[in-house]
Amino acid sequence: MEEKEINENLSVITSLGNFEYVMKEKTEVGGESNYHYRKIIKRFSSDLKYELEESDYLEEEVKDLKIFVRQLSNMMETTTVLFNYSYRQRRENKPLENNFNIAKLKLKEILDSLMEFGSIIKYYERQGEYLLALKMKHFCYDSYKRSLKVLEKKISIKIGKSTLAEDFATVQKQLKKSTSAKKIGLLKELESTGDSNVTPEKLELKKSEEYKTFTWFKVGLTFATGEAQKGYNNHQNYTRLASELGFKDTDRPYFSESFSAYSTDSKNIFAQPVKLDLLLKHCKENNIPLDPDFVKRLPNEMK
Repeated sequence: MEEKEINENLSVITSLGNFEYVMKEKTEVGGESNYHYRKIIKRFSSDLKYELEESDYLEEEVKDLKIFVRQLSNMMETTTVLFNYSYRQRRENKPLENNFNIAKLKLKEILDSLMEFGSIIKYYERQGEYLLALKMKHFCYDSYKRSLKVLEKKISIKIGKSTLAEDFATVQKQLKKSTSAKKIGLLKELESTGDSNVTPEKLELKKSEEYKTFTWFKVGLTFATGEAQKGYNNHQNYTRLASELGFKDTDRPYFSESFSAYSTDSKNIFAQPVKLDLLLKHCKENNIPLDPDFVKRLPNEMK
């Protein structure tokens, strides 16, 4: 986040008139001094807290999310102050104040702390609190997007057009991918399998037909039908075997590793139970006879 870049990119301020207005100091009743932008942020924060109070979160869960709301407010205020320093420097043609650098560092720390909530959501997910993880993700992700809209619509700072866009987008991506209904569905299904070796990714692979286009599947099929074994007996050369069966020379390791009785490499089809299961399922559904040598290499529980 270079000072020069921020100073020169004033297109992020969508309305200079409104921006100048919200940055003005206003004396409240009783002599208390405040700024318009702070009132805007405070109102937004209060609305979020009210939503939490009206929700069905438990007290401890609300506590976590209130911290998120507080950090969100800090982010909005620090961002506004940072761009005000930049705007004033450009308008008055003065050197940047040291406060600019302080605000810049503070903003980075706040953005990092907001990203950490992605880890908190994943923690609840690992604990089996799937619904809670999903609810927290939606609250944090939606609130974050709403905060950027408030900055744009109410304070006239358009983050998406600024040199800070990537920093803010990273936070949004982290919150978005912290969990999903699809992933939680897979995790629940994973629990029902009782197999600790199966991961959500492998479970997803089972549910997709895309795997049939992968090299490992096509090579595995040649082992299941016996083509690979017969071809190797003729050539005794893995590269020539791959070529004869219609594969690239670079696919050679799939054959050499799979013929090895000791290889644990990921290209060894016999070292991958999930992939073997998919091959067996395909052969059964399509009435493809299994080669005896292939069956001998299968784990006992699959024979």
